[in-house]
Amino acid sequence: MKLKTKKLLTKIATGIFFLFGSVEYAVILPTMWLYISNDPFDAEPYFLGLCLAAFSFTGLLTAPLFGLWYDKTNTTKMMILFCNLWEIGGNFMYFLGISKYFILASRLVAGVGTGCTSAIFAHIAKTTTEEERTAAITVAMAAREIGLLLGPGLNVFLDGMDFQLGPWHVNKYNSAGIFMVVLWVFIQLVIIFMYFDLPPIEEQEKILKAEEQIQADYLEESSEQSIVGDLPSPISIQSPHLHFSITNTPPHLPTYLSSSWQEPQVMCRSISSRERGKSMSDSHENKRQVDDLADQTSIHSCPGVYSSLEQENYNSVNCTDEDTAVIQVSSSTEGPQYTGVISQSEFEEIKKYSETSGSDIYPGKWTFYKEYLREEVIVLLTAQFFFSFNQTGLEAMITPLTHNLLDFNGFQNSLLFCATGVEVIAVYALVHFMSRKFQDRTLLAIGVFLTLISITWTLVFIPDAHEGQPGLFALMAVAVAFDVGGLPFFAAVVVSLYSKIISDRTQGVSQGVRRIVDGTGTILGPLWASGALHILYVNFGVMDGLLGLLALMMLLSWKRLRPPGKFWWVRLEDEEKEEEYQDDNPNVPETEPLTSK
Repeated sequence: MKLKTKKLLTKIATGIFFLFGSVEYAVILPTMWLYISNDPFDAEPYFLGLCLAAFSFTGLLTAPLFGLWYDKTNTTKMMILFCNLWEIGGNFMYFLGISKYFILASRLVAGVGTGCTSAIFAHIAKTTTEEERTAAITVAMAAREIGLLLGPGLNVFLDGMDFQLGPWHVNKYNSAGIFMVVLWVFIQLVIIFMYFDLPPIEEQEKILKAEEQIQADYLEESSEQSIVGDLPSPISIQSPHLHFSITNTPPHLPTYLSSSWQEPQVMCRSISSRERGKSMSDSHENKRQVDDLADQTSIHSCPGVYSSLEQENYNSVNCTDEDTAVIQVSSSTEGPQYTGVISQSEFEEIKKYSETSGSDIYPGKWTFYKEYLREEVIVLLTAQFFFSFNQTGLEAMITPLTHNLLDFNGFQNSLLFCATGVEVIAVYALVHFMSRKFQDRTLLAIGVFLTLISITWTLVFIPDAHEGQPGLFALMAVAVAFDVGGLPFFAAVVVSLYSKIISDRTQGVSQGVRRIVDGTGTILGPLWASGALHILYVNFGVMDGLLGLLALMMLLSWKRLRPPGKFWWVRLEDEEKEEEYQDDNPNVPETEPLTSK
């Protein structure tokens, strides 16, 4: 299967995962209060906040562990399948509903399954370019909101449930649990057959180029390159500058390939001028064998091997059994001490160090202080916490408020969530388009502005409102519309921008750290909102103050809220020469520097 097909199927599977994950939230949230407040449970109002917080609590505890799992293995497929088992078990417990504490435990169990989202976002970050990442994350978030839209509609269907399933009675309250069990089993099948552990973006470029070159050679019957060999004997690819010999006797398994195949051993050597003139014949059988091999492995060169004419001084590169070029790394604890204009070999030394002990966004050794206590990281983590705290707090309050002020029942609340889902999807589509035109920090500022208007509006008009007040529905509708309008700008952009300012090597753990902050806000938000329902001025005032503080922090740190660029502290000699050439020849278009890729 070609890489492009795998990427498409993986995107679809990821979207389905987020879609049904939010369906669970939208199906259970509107009916949970009625489920636990009626006979035989008779739970107090604060218990709703506990159940909502429990779901996030175990998620934030497991997120760093799943992130570390991803950083060590660069695989997510088995992780997702493992996490889905917790979702299945937790929802079945929710369906049984033996007691209110058993329901609380069911949300704790199901919450473990949400921990893998940190690894999924890390996987998206490593397999997309910075330019396309915001749009890719927006699609995943939009799928989540579509689930929020479908969830209330499914509640209309589940509201009529009243039958016996073996020893258990299925009713309109516990039917959400058994329904989600069925959906999560379906997701398991989707992940098994449609989800692939894609290689990092650098490896994708190599694979795509190899596939395109093979296809071009076959169609054009090129005399410059040929592909020969009978499996399982080595397959050779001859290019003007390099010779690749790939065998099926690998020592290690690459993380992005199926577990049923082994990694090829790659041997590299430079090609002499005499050898460059040689070519070998093509055949249909050879083409078919190469296509079959593309499903099993990827054709790649050793790190440190270059094919451009400017780098022909690298006449020989010896690879180890692990397919890596032998590069001497500085013994300094801070890694290679290079700054300014450097040679290609020095740049490769820095790059190699960043993949083991350093970072690609700041010089020297990776440390917790350098990674997470930078100004821009603190601002984004603060934005994540404030957003989660306010959003989940408002969601926890909306059901009691609409019941007390508008006399809404479960069905009407479902319709409300359905209407907000339509708006959110439309705004996500807008963010997807705007992400190609505007910087992430600009989109984030728009989200802060819209949410600040919503909370301020609510603070002014809602605390003194009473049931039957004229125009009350319109006042609440305006507040909800502004809040929902700002949600996509927050949700997608914070994740995307955060992934661009942290090291690639620790994306999984770093997304786990963000998930801890997110989960902490998700826990405290409902607890605060449900506990302060009788003091709405204080309730909304705290939320408004948090957003005002975030706006001030963003204003003071505006210049730092953008991707720093990979290896920004060095510049290749070839880039300097290219820049001088462009200065002397203004009509020559600029090319992107290698160090920014």
